[in-house]
Amino acid sequence: MPFKSLTKTVFLFWGLCLQSLAFSGAFPEVSALSEDEKFPQSAILELRDGAIFANGAPRFIIGSVIHEGADRDAGVSATGYDQADAWAYETLPDYTDSQRIGIDSFGIVPARTWRKIYRPRALPRRNMAALSRIIGSGLPILGELAIEDYSHANFPVMEDVNPSEFCWFDGAAHGVPYSVVTPEGVQLWKTIWRTDTAYYAKHGATPFAFRIFASADFFDASPAATRTFSNYVTKKYGDVNTLNKALGTDLRTFTQVRQQATSTNNVAAYIEYTKFLETKFADLCSASVTEIRAAAGNTNAAVCFQPQSVRPTGIDHYAAARQMQILCAPADAGNPLFCSKYMLAIADGKPVFSPDVTIGQSATKTRNVILSQFARGYAGAYVREWRRGAREWIRYTRTASGSTVLDTAETEKAGRDYAAKNPDYFMNPYAVPTEALTGIRDAKKAILAAGGIFSVPNIERGTQIAVLYSRPSDRLSATSAGREIAVDLSDEAAVDALSFAHVKNSVILEEQLGTSSTNGLKAIVVTDSSYATYADTPRLLHEFTSNGGIVLLSPGALAVNEYGRAATNAFSYASSSTNELGAAETKTQTFRIGNGSVIRFSGSAGVLPRILFEEAGVHPSCQGVDSATGAHVGGIEITHAEAADGAHGLLLFNRGAEAADIRVSIPGVAKPSARDALSGKPLPVEESAFRIVLQPNAGEIVLVDAPTSSK
Repeated sequence: MPFKSLTKTVFLFWGLCLQSLAFSGAFPEVSALSEDEKFPQSAILELRDGAIFANGAPRFIIGSVIHEGADRDAGVSATGYDQADAWAYETLPDYTDSQRIGIDSFGIVPARTWRKIYRPRALPRRNMAALSRIIGSGLPILGELAIEDYSHANFPVMEDVNPSEFCWFDGAAHGVPYSVVTPEGVQLWKTIWRTDTAYYAKHGATPFAFRIFASADFFDASPAATRTFSNYVTKKYGDVNTLNKALGTDLRTFTQVRQQATSTNNVAAYIEYTKFLETKFADLCSASVTEIRAAAGNTNAAVCFQPQSVRPTGIDHYAAARQMQILCAPADAGNPLFCSKYMLAIADGKPVFSPDVTIGQSATKTRNVILSQFARGYAGAYVREWRRGAREWIRYTRTASGSTVLDTAETEKAGRDYAAKNPDYFMNPYAVPTEALTGIRDAKKAILAAGGIFSVPNIERGTQIAVLYSRPSDRLSATSAGREIAVDLSDEAAVDALSFAHVKNSVILEEQLGTSSTNGLKAIVVTDSSYATYADTPRLLHEFTSNGGIVLLSPGALAVNEYGRAATNAFSYASSSTNELGAAETKTQTFRIGNGSVIRFSGSAGVLPRILFEEAGVHPSCQGVDSATGAHVGGIEITHAEAADGAHGLLLFNRGAEAADIRVSIPGVAKPSARDALSGKPLPVEESAFRIVLQPNAGEIVLVDAPTSSK
């Protein structure tokens, strides 16, 4: 071959290699994605059966919210990532980009033009060219109406400019900067929602859902709020004697109620005031749906809010959730297992978004944190927080010739410093390495491989045990009387003990006793956390046992009523028998009531599974034991789903620090035909169990065909 031709061939070869390298990077080409993996564009979304359906098929949504400021980074070059991945960092994603990353939904924060109504000044400009890529992607959009600190909602007081002074309140608040009690405050919220919602219509976005509060928690102790409360109780009770009889107080006037409403030492007045705030919050949630749907021109738009915790002040989740079409789990999940079961209980069949997901420092950690939310019955998870902040940490320098260039060393240092202060900004490569982002798509592929078997109805099928949740106890705990009550056994501990013994369990609220929520339940566990209860609760539990149910009752449960007075309507017992479960400190006393029984027990939460096994005839829905010893393996969390046709799905997580080699059996399945959901590879079967090795803090999905023998 002539030299010139050889040289041309070599350059052509290297040119193809460089072209190939330019399209490498951490993410796959869109041509490598299967059609099943891609989220359908402009899909018809439905909310039912605890799930989000896209074009008739259930779809777990992985999304992220684009907060104010994120759009300003579009087009800004920085450091810390491979140039082959620059498209992911230097633009906001369109449909193709989002699918390569694995994200299927985006939340967009409006421009907050409502502020100009009360303070006429220029607002930060938005990069609409960048945002239009998301809006035009055909992916589900979440309208993020919640007011965050960096949205400058709490702007300084300016005479004759700010909202009315009655829009503000005294006391603790998080995510709720304006009054939900006063007419002026309610009107301000309606103005905010109408104005912000118009932003989406103006730019051609049609959100399928709107979120109105983020991390909400409040207690409004302002004079304006307490005056409104005085009118509320006057209308509710008519005269002060009726109020005194209901609350067990000896107040002389309704003015005294208002004066003592915010004092935790006047227990009854404080409880009544807390319930008043909860009512006003729920009323505002109801009003938000009307305002937002009208402004959006979409009668099907769903609305949700996010509480700060499972036990917030000023908010009754259950009452507020009844006004919503979709729910959002607390930002502070506390105990994740309990939080998910509690949210599914109050949702009553509505879809629930998981708590915000923080991306891990590796693809495996990212995959597992998202997969955990799917396993717990959530309908979707939003990853926080799509923000790079490059304009905050990028550094330039001047060359000898006077031109401005990127100062790589200083930019890297500033990027790391910024990441240390903002670790959740996962689009800053110094906070989260690029490789960790690939775990989003890994989780998505695993969830899609699981198919529809992990629906909420399939997960809940066969659940016979519920742990009682008591909102009255939460309210009382903030008072002087509640702080004096020691809680030895909590709801969270009971849920953990049952779950890690692989006993299917749920949460039931006091408000749900006596309804269809008790259908199918064999036992209700009442822990010390339910020390304060509504007046009807003991009667409803009594009816549950009379009809054949079993109530497991810890020593501190049902001690006082919701206002802190000693309970007078406890269970009546016909006969009893006592049993010691192998240890002096663990005893049970069984009382027959009608066709059922009450089992009083002492001891820690760890004794609950044994009581259920030995005295209530309850069995685990599946069982994981050490392959070598046959002993129960602690720390193995298993989500067991059973379809109507008898097929099973198991999502197994090893929450321990060491790898676990376990054998898993399902009652009624004599010889399981088990396979890894993602690879399709069969798992070894030994007798009536399949064998699997679980790495620490990792989850695996196993599918088991319909059983060959009946249960």
